[in-house]
Amino acid sequence: MFEFLSVCGYALSMGLSAVELATRTQTEFDAIAPVALPPLRGEGELVSMGARFVYLDSWCWQELADGRFGRGDFPYEEVRQSVWDGALVLPLSQTHLAELSRYGNPRRRAEAIVAMLELSGMAVVDLDDMQAWDAYVGLCGLHQLDREVGRRRLTWGYESAFIDSTELDRAAAEKRIRSDWRHWSEMPWQRMAPAPDPLTPQSLAHQIGWMCAVDPDPIPHRSEFVDAQQKIQELLLGEQPQRREDVHAFHLAHQLLAMAPYLALASVLLDVECPASSADEWRAIVSKALLDVECPASSADEWRAIVSNMPVSRVWSAMLHQAHTTQTNRNWKKKQSDQIDFFNISVAAALFDLVIVDGPTALLAEQLPPGLHAAEVTNDLSALLEGAGSLQTGRAAA
Repeated sequence: MFEFLSVCGYALSMGLSAVELATRTQTEFDAIAPVALPPLRGEGELVSMGARFVYLDSWCWQELADGRFGRGDFPYEEVRQSVWDGALVLPLSQTHLAELSRYGNPRRRAEAIVAMLELSGMAVVDLDDMQAWDAYVGLCGLHQLDREVGRRRLTWGYESAFIDSTELDRAAAEKRIRSDWRHWSEMPWQRMAPAPDPLTPQSLAHQIGWMCAVDPDPIPHRSEFVDAQQKIQELLLGEQPQRREDVHAFHLAHQLLAMAPYLALASVLLDVECPASSADEWRAIVSKALLDVECPASSADEWRAIVSNMPVSRVWSAMLHQAHTTQTNRNWKKKQSDQIDFFNISVAAALFDLVIVDGPTALLAEQLPPGLHAAEVTNDLSALLEGAGSLQTGRAAA
């Protein structure tokens, strides 16, 4: 379904090399300093304080930086005070950090870093074991098991946003499991990270230097995600369009094929049977690409039942399905960064209280079936300062 990727690098403006840009960004940052981080609180403490957990699309951070440095009239100080009071939590994601590479102007990059430091407190969205958790919750719902299905949302330190594979990721890939895992009283993703110790000046300088120097390597090859989405579009718009039900079944099979190792792992952890449709069946549907296939209704119904119980996968699936449904005639130009954007939004919708995105994405979210997630979704940045009951959900861009 999804994989963790770096965002493509972007050509630097102003003719600066990566080293020159990093050095000049650090100089600009030092000229702005000192920068005060908010109090560092653990997730449990923030929950007990009634904090709202908010995911911001990348453009929001630029708007906040503009407010911080006197451009526009957005009330930055009100947002900062809400963060300091523990009323708002604004963590960063791998996308936010990677997209610092978009800033070719050292001053503007330094300003964005200041806003990120002051409002995130170096908290980042925790993606460890996200796929294993998604499969685990899905099978709990499918088999109506009464298990704890919550998970932590935060970790700290910007390098934590770019995760390595965990022990569960490796176990799923290698189709192995330790015998003692069956007796866990608490799953790894349930353990909330405590607040970090106060940062030493050296540690803070390291974090700031890393942000000043962000310059992701471009990925030269097309991703498998882009190929799959283009195939779906071809099937919908070809000279002899496939039935929409079959195309959606292809999409579900493609999605479940990626999640098959995690579903198998979760079935062992929960001591339940893995869904009857095997990875071989999903692979067969995907390989035939529906060129001459009508998917058996029973299989499609089963796949839909599995995905509908997975908190991240069901949003991911519905977002892509809706994108194809509403945008095929506009010839949606799929790109690799769409995979990361849709994934982050799906995670945020499953776990956060408020998600602020661009207008088209908010409109897409508004058109999703009801009940997929509990988060409010809007394209209005002022929702940061509104009560949850007054949020306007999914408004299109003006």
